[in-house]
Amino acid sequence: MKHFRTLLIMLLSLIALSTPLFARGGQSSGSSADGRVSLSAVFITHELTRDITTFTWLKELEQKAGVSVKWDQSSADWSDKKAALFASGDIPDMIFGGGAGGSDFSVYNGLFADLVPLIETSAPNVRKMFSDKPEIKAMVTQLDGKIYSLPQYVNYPVPVVPSMLINKTWLDRLNLRAPTNWDELKAVLIAFRDNDANGNGDKTDEIPMDFIGMGGTWSPAPLIGALGLPYSNGSQYFVEDGKVKDMFFDERYRTFMLFLRDLYAENLINREVVTHDYGQYQSIARGNGRYAKVGFTFAWTPGDRVGEELADQYIPIAPLKYKANSAYTVFYSDDRQMQNYILDRWSLSARTRDKEAAMRFADQFYDGVNAMQAIYGGITDGFVQQNSDGSLEVLPPSDPAMNAGVWKWTNGFVNNTPAYVPDYLKVTFDSDMVVAANSRGPYMEALKLYNSSNTWPLALKYSSEDNQTLAMLEADVGSIRARWAAWLVGEGNIGAEWNDYVKSAQDSGLNRILAIHQKAFDSYLQSMK
Repeated sequence: MKHFRTLLIMLLSLIALSTPLFARGGQSSGSSADGRVSLSAVFITHELTRDITTFTWLKELEQKAGVSVKWDQSSADWSDKKAALFASGDIPDMIFGGGAGGSDFSVYNGLFADLVPLIETSAPNVRKMFSDKPEIKAMVTQLDGKIYSLPQYVNYPVPVVPSMLINKTWLDRLNLRAPTNWDELKAVLIAFRDNDANGNGDKTDEIPMDFIGMGGTWSPAPLIGALGLPYSNGSQYFVEDGKVKDMFFDERYRTFMLFLRDLYAENLINREVVTHDYGQYQSIARGNGRYAKVGFTFAWTPGDRVGEELADQYIPIAPLKYKANSAYTVFYSDDRQMQNYILDRWSLSARTRDKEAAMRFADQFYDGVNAMQAIYGGITDGFVQQNSDGSLEVLPPSDPAMNAGVWKWTNGFVNNTPAYVPDYLKVTFDSDMVVAANSRGPYMEALKLYNSSNTWPLALKYSSEDNQTLAMLEADVGSIRARWAAWLVGEGNIGAEWNDYVKSAQDSGLNRILAIHQKAFDSYLQSMK
């Protein structure tokens, strides 16, 4: 069974390369009753996003471009159906929101249209973006000079995405200080567990620590910076002294997992942390709106994580040291690239009949005003206001009890949209973004300690052969990385299994993966000179 996933991907790839592409994209382009070009699209949506066919701003963009789009809104099920869909060639004209990217353009060769000629003829806003920001064009251009997807760019004022939050009300009630190292964190979590920290008379309903997944946005991975590992851009890959490494097979990760295992064994981590999804993660932290449930967690802002009623109880804390006597060489999480540049937000089927019409539509999202509407919701619907001087202002939620972060994900495409908001466009961001920016003070000293040459770049370039190799090897190595979940809950012994765990990854292709990434990283460094 070890190589089953690898063989499946190889089979799907062969099917994709050999099967005629009778895609929906090749059949759908036509004319609607009002004379507009008919197109199909899939939008990879956030769980909170309502029915996008009700978005007035989206209908307005369709009308401006002379198209009528049949939308398929997909969320959690996309990853399950993507491989089979791509292998069959039966894809819609347009894919929004990260549904296609990375190795897809190599593995499913011929499935996606090269956008370069279309940008020249039908995308003046995209051309302007490339002129304003040449690095964006470099990011999206493949080694062969082709472009298969378009990105999002917004200059957000937040250098790190995940804030490390602790309940200050609980600390004060128990006469505790915010922790400064791992040992102090454990001591605080024990106090949260044992002392009715939320004050509701029930000593069993507190969850001292909660997170979701490992290595993702709301995982505890930033804590590993206490060991000197330069975590950046939400990737398990990192660079140290010019060498590409994988966090999951670094000796410091073993130390980190032993710490988390210890916390879980003492009932200091949510018992459902391995299985709960993002919705459950958000819901449980909000408690009943009066008594908080979670003491220590990872979030964008307190309001986004625990709701506005409980938000005032939480404060961000500075990155933790490993031990009290450890040197403060802590790095938290450098997300400046990831926050402002988001790749693969829009792709086009090679079988789309009217590619120019599809590109005209996509180009609408690269007008600054339209981009802000796509991210936050429409002007007509009262989500964004355009002032007489041309500036734009994101309006607060019409429901004062609604958190601004939840509000924007409900009414806009947010991070999932193609977009370009020029630096010179005067914008007042939502209160959620302002709160996030103002709460990142504790991380600024840690960021100063970070060597920018260790940043894992977002836009490394790979040959078609290397992309396909990565796609196949990552299936097996990825399943080995997933061992963290079993270790956390006490299945197996991290110390005894560690050497075999690393060797298993190496036997499954880890060294080849790192060599491919190293080659791409070295080429990236050369291109930046």
